[in-house]
Amino acid sequence: SKATVSVLNWTRRNRNNTMLTGRAGCGLRGLVQLSKAHARRVVPFRAARAKASAPSNPLRVAPEDIAPAVPAVLGVGTGYFLHQALYTVVKLGVPNILGADELSASEIARQLPGTPNVELLDRCMRLLSAATPLFEEGLGAGGAAVYKLSTAGALLQTGVDGQPSFACGVQHWLERPLWNAWAELPAHVAGEKDGVPFGNLHGMPVFDYYAQHPESANPFHEFMSVLSGSAIPVVTEMFDWTPYHGKTVVDVGGGYGTVAAAIKARHPSINAVSFDQPEVVEAAGAPPAGVTFAAGNFFEAGSIPETDGAVFMKHILHDWDDAACAKILAACRVALLPGAKVIVADMVVPEAGEADPTKAVCANIDVLMAVICGGKERTRGQWDALAAASGFAVEGLMRSPVPGCQILTLAPI
Repeated sequence: SKATVSVLNWTRRNRNNTMLTGRAGCGLRGLVQLSKAHARRVVPFRAARAKASAPSNPLRVAPEDIAPAVPAVLGVGTGYFLHQALYTVVKLGVPNILGADELSASEIARQLPGTPNVELLDRCMRLLSAATPLFEEGLGAGGAAVYKLSTAGALLQTGVDGQPSFACGVQHWLERPLWNAWAELPAHVAGEKDGVPFGNLHGMPVFDYYAQHPESANPFHEFMSVLSGSAIPVVTEMFDWTPYHGKTVVDVGGGYGTVAAAIKARHPSINAVSFDQPEVVEAAGAPPAGVTFAAGNFFEAGSIPETDGAVFMKHILHDWDDAACAKILAACRVALLPGAKVIVADMVVPEAGEADPTKAVCANIDVLMAVICGGKERTRGQWDALAAASGFAVEGLMRSPVPGCQILTLAPI
């Protein structure tokens, strides 16, 4: 950006008293570090910027604090450099080429199709090794850089038995259709546009788009399956299903019955039903052992099978705004026989001012929901309000170490 260029130009003019060191991107530690002799100097930013009225009550920064604050600003602002470099190497399959080996860019390129740009590949790998914990750089024969996967980076490989792959998540989050939808966010925040950024950009809701674009749908669905893997033990082992033994549990939005089957396997006396749209049930084929499939529309009262135990929903309500959730919960309420409950597995965002290590994760996914489908993650207070508006009360909240799988129990009132 022009602001970055301004800072770098200033450092060149003052190179005797300034050093550029360290890591770039969101892990930036010291892109611009001023010497002690100039710690009190104000960096003269001369970048062109949009004219705006001055704040009525500006927060003044002490001159000696400006320079140390610059790396934080630039680190966040340049974060997308890393994201697109990572998307590039994952899309090309570089993690699988590396495996347990340590290779130079030339050696990697020889295993890629076509005629890759070796120099640019090397530069991307250097960036990712310097600024992320996913790759490591070493010195090879002849002075060439060589690269290897770190323990975290190994999870970008695909097809390794017994090991999850998050390559699908990188491809889902960073592919152009979703990436471009984020660029619509300013107009929506400013109130210049209504609706959902993704839908406005592509002319249709996200799930309709995925139905027409399997190249986008496949990594999305694979990623959802990977994430479910961490949530299933929370659902089946941490949550107390004892009150529902011998009763029916309907997994609404249950897909191919994976979660219902896991509940059934852990609690054999439960009658497990997986409910989803007719086309999903048709595509699923035969249900897993011990699971019954049911098809319908969770917005329609009377569509969800009746239950004397519970209606269960995992990562369903966060896809929808409050009005749509109220309709879903109304349909769930009709399905409940006396004594039955609604069990929701979703995020519970920390409240305003609450210090919580999961807050950044929750806030990230919350804004993602707004961009991609118009949904939202909710605080406990927001869950209470949604439940009350839909004829329920939140009677229990089971906390878990998985941010996306906090379990609320809703009782009809």
